Amino acid sequence: MAKRVKLIDGRPDGYWRCGAQHTRAGAVFEDDRFTKKEWEMLEADKALSVKAISAEEAAEPDPELALVERVAKAIAGLGEDDFGKSDGKPNLGPLREALPEDAKAITAELRDRVWAGLEEARAKREGEAQASKPAD
Repeated sequence: MAKRVKLIDGRPDGYWRCGAQHTRAGAVFEDDRFTKKEWEMLEADKALSVKAISAEEAAEPDPELALVERVAKAIAGLGEDDFGKSDGKPNLGPLREALPEDAKAITAELRDRVWAGLEEARAKREGEAQASKPAD
């Protein structure tokens, strides 16, 4: 089963929640993309609409989401020297080299949106890991 998640409030496209970017066009996620707790968070988020969809609806591609996912994967594969010394963000040159077919579409704004989402997801995972550690 798949679900389509759409941004429905006044926030600009690029709203991140549970480590994924959400847009007004919507994105399709398989059930195993998020944990049960994350699905509950998404469904409770008043900025989003979550709806179960058919296999035919799920097959419709979302090119913007696909680009975001490629950029996120490329960032994960960058080396330590491929990040800015002052801001810690991935440098555009190495990112564009990693995705030559998308080089023209990879802007600083796109990189910043993807990076912010990845950082949010990392902070969430770290917070959950801290919360699950037993107290001394």
